[in-house]
Amino acid sequence: MSILHAQEPPQKLTLDDILYFKSIDEKTEDEIWQQITRCGVDIPENKATYQRLRAEGFSFDFIKKLKILLQQGAQTAPHSQKPAPHSQEQSQSPIPTYQGFTYLRTTTYACGVVTHTVYEYQHTLTGLEFVLIPGNTFMMGNELPPGLYSVQHSVALSPYLISKTEVTQAVWQKIMGSNPAFFKDPHKPVEQVSWQDCMEFCKKAGLSLPTEAQWECACRAGTKSKYYFGDDEAQLKEYAWYYGNSDNQTHPVAQKKSNAYGLYDMHGNVQEWCLDGYAAYPNTVVVDPLAPAKGNLRVYRGGSWQDHGSILDSARRFLAPSTFCPHHFGLRVVGPEFRQN
Repeated sequence: MSILHAQEPPQKLTLDDILYFKSIDEKTEDEIWQQITRCGVDIPENKATYQRLRAEGFSFDFIKKLKILLQQGAQTAPHSQKPAPHSQEQSQSPIPTYQGFTYLRTTTYACGVVTHTVYEYQHTLTGLEFVLIPGNTFMMGNELPPGLYSVQHSVALSPYLISKTEVTQAVWQKIMGSNPAFFKDPHKPVEQVSWQDCMEFCKKAGLSLPTEAQWECACRAGTKSKYYFGDDEAQLKEYAWYYGNSDNQTHPVAQKKSNAYGLYDMHGNVQEWCLDGYAAYPNTVVVDPLAPAKGNLRVYRGGSWQDHGSILDSARRFLAPSTFCPHHFGLRVVGPEFRQN
């Protein structure tokens, strides 16, 4: 049995450790999950493991989160160590294939102190390039300032594809046959699109809007800082178009530095609609969350060319009616799974 001591480096937890925490120490699943994210685990990924956990009374949500971690090789990288999102074992695994997408390349990106190696794909219908975000667990939200996003909580996500850029006017024109943008340029992000407009685009393209959790996980790219590059707002001009440098207009996508997943303009340029309705954050661990639609309000993220840098942080949430379509609202898409809301 692995015993954790305050003065020793964290040891990876075994299945016996987890069962001991529950049956003998009477820890809650949230407390056990905190230990897992701190120490990592050394547990076989097989049916017998999940059957044993279920027999000992663990919830399906807990088992699903653990399964995601084990399948992505997270047991090899304790939370206290430097992130290793792309292990040698993963690089030797077959590259995942997705209907409607063509594998392009494997690329390594660095931003600040974080580095990731990712698979990149092209969506056949739109021509947009996508990055495969591996299944993982991250802390969503922020402690300060208090408000809509003040509850930090652990979220486990399944793998998903997300577009490297915001949807451009050229892509919108190709799929929808029109261009509603105020700042006309095929290489700039489309704007003046409502949530309902975006849902229609996604339906025709066979894609989806990202959930809030998918958006924030992709934006953070493994960071816990205010922005995906760190906490220093003075550096924002290198990564984003916002009030301080936009000249009161949008700009062509992918002109600024990317985050460590190779995603551009997650901060600034245009606000990005999310799939979710609004719901207060829980104070428990959640798996692949999607807030149900309540009324006409929908969530959007990222900030825009007209916003001050202080509100472009990774955790910031905004709300608007689903029919709202000003000239600083656009979209980024995920695929291939499409979830109705």
